[in-house]
Amino acid sequence: MYSEIIGEIYNQYYSMSDYNTGNYRLNSIGWNSSFTGAPYTAEEMTEWRDNTLSIIRSTCPEKILEIACGTGMMLFGLVKDAKKYTGVDIAQEGIKYIKAHLSPQEASRTDLWVMNAAQISNLPDNDYDLAFINSATQYMGPAEEFTQCVEQMTQKVRQNGTIFLGDMKSDWLRELFYKTCLMFNGSSENISTQLEQKYKHDFEFYISLDYISSLAYSIPRVKKAQPILKRGKMPTEMNLFRYDCILYLDEAPDLEYPRIDCTNMSLQEISDAVAADGRNRLRLCGMRNKLIIDIAYAKTGISCDASVTLYIDDVCCLLEKLGFTAYAVPDINGGIDSFDIMISGSGE
Repeated sequence: MYSEIIGEIYNQYYSMSDYNTGNYRLNSIGWNSSFTGAPYTAEEMTEWRDNTLSIIRSTCPEKILEIACGTGMMLFGLVKDAKKYTGVDIAQEGIKYIKAHLSPQEASRTDLWVMNAAQISNLPDNDYDLAFINSATQYMGPAEEFTQCVEQMTQKVRQNGTIFLGDMKSDWLRELFYKTCLMFNGSSENISTQLEQKYKHDFEFYISLDYISSLAYSIPRVKKAQPILKRGKMPTEMNLFRYDCILYLDEAPDLEYPRIDCTNMSLQEISDAVAADGRNRLRLCGMRNKLIIDIAYAKTGISCDASVTLYIDDVCCLLEKLGFTAYAVPDINGGIDSFDIMISGSGE
């Protein structure tokens, strides 16, 4: 019943799509800010889309299964390099929109189906390099049902393939998200009562790190679950309060990442520390998240004692210029306004 309601809501959104827009690959109709209620700008959505595509492309998939493909914001960025692309969605208007904008070459290697996540059992097993859900996991709870969905996804993916779970709502930042929304709307009175009401009436699925870790124990083929923090700088809900995860199937090397404490280091100091260390794999720990501190903390009146705050993207770009692959992960010590960076050199 819940999926039928969601499907009808998105059918209504997608039916209002502009089929004649020149930017059909970025149809973000229905994407509105939880802070202001206004539609996200093209710049905000482009940043979000491009950063997500970069993570997906890093898995080098040739055969792709996307669940909840919407209006194709991920599909249009991936299908040109894919040998096979299967997209499913419960909203037929989204499928209709994608079909109308595929080139003949893209259409020849694309299959699109109106179905919900549970119905992917009808698709062939062991047929894809990658299966993914992006920005729809919030509708797929509770945890028991979502675990069943992920396990079904593993059945569709070949040996040593991957699963990408994108744009998940962060359970550990849930209260800060609610408070930030309230402050953006000027609702500063009776905060505790308003928070209680939000917890009571928000039925979306917020995903904890403990739950993500548990997938490596509850689903036999999942050998490693790697959460990844958003690196975008735009002050959107996605960058502030959501995260991604790659699930590695069947085989995942257990690599050691020696730690360097980077608390209150500047970018130059981080660069110097990495160069002085000289190792090819490192975990850089304890950097304070400028986006959370400048936006969420400032709005909610939370004080911060950090002398240096950094954007995740600035740190990643610095390390990539030094020849490393870099991605951000939650702070190993559990700080909600801190992050770590995992780096590895070429050939790793």
